[in-house]
Formats: sequence, structure tokens, C-alpha cells
Amino acid sequence: MSLNRSLLLAKLRAAGLHLIGSVLVATLVAVVVFKLWFPYPFREVSGGTSLFVLIISVDVVLGPLLTFVAFNPAKTRGHLVRDLATITVLQLAGLMYGISVMYAARPIGMVYEVDRFRAVTYADLKMDELPKALPELRSLSLTGPRLMGIRDSKPGAERLETLDLSMAGFEVSMRPSFWVPYKDSVPAVLKRARPAQLLLDHHADQRERLQQAIAETGQPVAALRFLPLQGRQDNWVVLLDAQSAQPLAYVQVDGFF
Repeated sequence: MSLNRSLLLAKLRAAGLHLIGSVLVATLVAVVVFKLWFPYPFREVSGGTSLFVLIISVDVVLGPLLTFVAFNPAKTRGHLVRDLATITVLQLAGLMYGISVMYAARPIGMVYEVDRFRAVTYADLKMDELPKALPELRSLSLTGPRLMGIRDSKPGAERLETLDLSMAGFEVSMRPSFWVPYKDSVPAVLKRARPAQLLLDHHADQRERLQQAIAETGQPVAALRFLPLQGRQDNWVVLLDAQSAQPLAYVQVDGFF
């Protein structure tokens, strides 16, 4: 009984040390992911938080669990080193795969599209069109989404192609050949944007959350407009300056009404 108890304690100690190391690595990864790739609110809009929790939870749990199973003080030093090295390599491979998934899921653009903003991720892009983008928009952001607009499709063949690709899941906001600097879309944004007061009137049950977001802008509600922000999860709106159309704050409510 004493031997079994000693073995259990040794296994728990080894797994615990492995868990501490795994949590430290996961913390460093979280800093990169949420400070650079998924700044607020895109960690929620683009599903970054749920994806990160899923990937890291599996990775953090798997390594210490395998260490608990494999660790035995009765093994030779060389045997233990091989076992633990194999576990570490497997865990790092899983972590690198998870990071690559997060990299592909990162938002690279918040693109104005007709009557909304769309959070466009790296995985959304029609990559073969990237060389056709304007020179200043060809590089993809690693520090959160770039604010952009889109041009109108040209009549004829391009418009038909746009419809076909939209049916296939490639909206124009996902096509780099249509991107334009946001300043070019400001008149259209201001034309489509609606008074922020409508949000307060429509979402009376969310009034406190909305008022907090409005306060963050530093502007009175009369000086604000809004448009929906479409991503992979939930409904959000962007609060905009009524003069410049610059985004000032984000709030998680439905803007499609």
C-alpha cells in the first residue's frame, strides 16, 4: 500500500510540474493571440476565445495526463527521458497545430460592405486575388483587422462573377481585388449608418450595456451612428462618429432591425 501511495505521489508531482509548465506556455501564447491577432472585440466576433479555449484546454490537459501515465521512478533515467521527450514533442506538435489554426482564423480586415461591417478572417480570403489588391492593401495584418471598404463591381462579366462567387461563399469583402481604403467608403458608410438612439429605443433591455458603450466613445448619443458588425459568432454593432464615420466603440447587440 505504501509503495502504491509513493508511486501515486510521484506521478502526481511529475504531472503537476508538467501542468505548471504547460500553463505558462499557454499564457505566453494567449498574450500573442489576444493582444495581436484577436484584439477586442474580435476575440468574440471572430470566435477566437472559444477556439483558443478548445485548443489550449486539450493541449494543456493532454501533456500532464500522459506524464502521469508514463512517469515511474522505477524506470531508468534514459527510459524516463525518452518517454518525457516523446510526450513533450507530441504536446508541442499539438500546440503548433493549434497556433496555425488560430493564425488562419485571425481577422485581417473589418470591411464595410453595403449595409454592415464584416470581420474577414485569413481563412475567408480568396487568396488568388491578393496580388490584384491595391499595393497598400496587399500585406495582411498581424495586429488585428485593418479597416477597409469595397468598390462597386463593374457591370457585365465582373458583376456576374461577383454573384457566382457570392453564391459559393465568397462575399466581395473577402475578395482583395475589391478592397479600397476606408476613406473612399466614408460617404457610403455615413449614408447607411443609423442614429445610435435607435439602438437605445429598440434594445430597452440592453440599455445599460449600450449606455456604457456610448460613454466609452466620449460623444453624446446624438453624435453617434451605428452599423451591424457581422462575424462568425453573435451579433455586434459598431458605434461610429457621425462626422468622420470612424469606429469609436463596439457593443454586443443585434443591429439588424
